[in-house]
Amino acid sequence: MGWFKKKKEEEDIIPELPGLLEGDELLSQDDQIPEDQEQIEEQAGSEMYETEEPIPEPVLQELESESEQREEPEPRYEPAERIVERYKEEPQRQVPETQFVRLDKFESAYASIANIKKKIEEMNSFLRDIRQLNAKEDAELSAWEKEINEIKIKIENIDKALFENLE
Repeated sequence: MGWFKKKKEEEDIIPELPGLLEGDELLSQDDQIPEDQEQIEEQAGSEMYETEEPIPEPVLQELESESEQREEPEPRYEPAERIVERYKEEPQRQVPETQFVRLDKFESAYASIANIKKKIEEMNSFLRDIRQLNAKEDAELSAWEKEINEIKIKIENIDKALFENLE
């Protein structure tokens, strides 16, 4: 049995590549390249007309007639509700991604927040003081009103007592 015998190794024959052109050969090939754009266009145009093949007749009419002969079944349309139900998916939960903050930015933000808290506390203490002052002012104003009313009453009593007898 020849199952496990080695196959004869065939040598791969690789064709040799043409060698590199020498400096003189490169110069001679450069001379063959036309330098003017007009020459290039003329050569391209003349080659184009020489190798051009006749354009075949359009085949569109045949295709249209074949498509008319074939009757395609009308596509079935499903109600929109079914389509929506089919594609409804449970909303995906977004996993919070890790956020990286530069340490100096964190420290500056922390300092800013601490500064803001301190200013808010100062403002609250000022508001408390102002409210206390307003309460004291209101109490003093009401006391003055009482005194004024008492003085008015006394003046009216004196006025009645003195000027009633004169009339």
